[in-house]
Amino acid sequence: MYYLLNKKFVLTIGLLVGFTSCTTKSIDLLSKDSLYNQGLEYTKIKTIVKDNDVKGILNITHLNPTYPKKFDNTYNQFLVGIYLDEYSEEYMMYLNKKRFISKELLSVNTKLFKNIPAYNPHSTYYIIKFKKEKSDKLKLNFTHAQYGSADLEFNSFY
Repeated sequence: MYYLLNKKFVLTIGLLVGFTSCTTKSIDLLSKDSLYNQGLEYTKIKTIVKDNDVKGILNITHLNPTYPKKFDNTYNQFLVGIYLDEYSEEYMMYLNKKRFISKELLSVNTKLFKNIPAYNPHSTYYIIKFKKEKSDKLKLNFTHAQYGSADLEFNSFY
């Protein structure tokens, strides 16, 4: 009888330790994914098509609601990934028909680069800043001299 109780006790302790370590790992994984999921919620992907041929892909994340403590609320800031068949700087971006005020290449060494939602390794990533205005919807327009334009719409956050 003592042998069976000892065996059950060891088995129970082993299972509790196993479940506890698995639970800790899953909570850790969920916390890492929450930043990714939050960014993904405010990310839109748009293909650039010309003559029924995909010429590029835009991957755009609205940073203000994704990282509210980090990004200045006087601007609308977007993380923009651009992949074009023949990459060139012959494009312009507008938010509610107003041109961006700054464009900064995102360094691969930043924390933000390591947490890009829907990351495309072929894209070049920028942080693009627009003056913030009161509007319910943010209509982002990407216009390329050769490939035409693509429109994306985001909710506004005050």
